[in-house]
Amino acid sequence: MIDGIINSMISRNILKKNVNDNSIDFAVIADNSINELINNTVLKKFADQQLSDLLNKFDKNRYYISNEYNFKNNMVRFYKSFYLEASKLMNISDFSNLMIGQDCDGIIINLINDSKAKSSDIINIISNAKIKNVIIRYVDKPFNGIAKDRLYSLFAAKYLMDNKKEVSDTVKLVLPSYIEDSANEVNKYLKSVYDKAKCYNFSL
Repeated sequence: MIDGIINSMISRNILKKNVNDNSIDFAVIADNSINELINNTVLKKFADQQLSDLLNKFDKNRYYISNEYNFKNNMVRFYKSFYLEASKLMNISDFSNLMIGQDCDGIIINLINDSKAKSSDIINIISNAKIKNVIIRYVDKPFNGIAKDRLYSLFAAKYLMDNKKEVSDTVKLVLPSYIEDSANEVNKYLKSVYDKAKCYNFSL
């Protein structure tokens, strides 16, 4: 039965069989159709969403534990991380408000440098605000455009998965792998950028 469905989709130019290894892939015409659908969904549903909001919804690895500190002091302390645009960071008057309602000992701000902020700007903010238990991961470059597009497309694909009545059977088959690939690409980018970011005001 599965072979019959696959052969049918090949005959309709939805799938293609690679002659070298007999593997199955989506045909270009199907890729173009799906990409158009996802792009339209981004424009309709997610164009007005802030980059930091989507990153905070996407990134699940948001808690960090200082094992060395906890071991030495026989206690457990952990920090919660989130993403924030530099332009918003510059306008924060009281950083203590960021801790309100948080179930953690401190916070890590993964900075999205949308305003060409320099490291000296971050140091100046920290010095003036006298921040405690806040770490700022500073990145000097803007968020990568390809990774940003992939993130927005990922949320559009998830939306389509949750609203399957709006899509064809072909799209339903494609979306799971599309979502998985997109998530892997975004995770890879975030890790490559923020694991190497400069950290300011590590205070335990």
